[in-house]
Amino acid sequence: MYNTGEGAAIYPGSNLAIYKVYKHQGVHIASVTGSSVFYSNPMYVPQHAIDGDTMTFFHSDSLDMEPWLSLVLREPVMVNTVRIYPDFTHSKRLVRFKNVEIRVGMNPPVGADATMNPFFAFYAGPYDNSSW
Repeated sequence: MYNTGEGAAIYPGSNLAIYKVYKHQGVHIASVTGSSVFYSNPMYVPQHAIDGDTMTFFHSDSLDMEPWLSLVLREPVMVNTVRIYPDFTHSKRLVRFKNVEIRVGMNPPVGADATMNPFFAFYAGPYDNSSW
């Protein structure tokens, strides 16, 4: 998630999401949750979606037909761009990367329902090299 420099001063750079472990005055400034984790494997936990490492990632359970990921920042910021990268190492995962709805707002989701927040973007997918 990227901002224009407006909003909270506690975020030290423009890529807001990678600061999940960054602390301001001893307090974590972001939290992340997901709908499920692939085989409950700690390699695929939601925190990996925002750790800044392109070799780690969040992977929902393959039986989860409506997977979601929620990032909650501690204070409001202006969001201009959200970048989501699929797992390029496995073609089956690329096929699942479709119908991605992004909502940005001040309200935490209730379960899988984030419709109380304004629609931001949609990616129909499935992913292919021409999208890159």
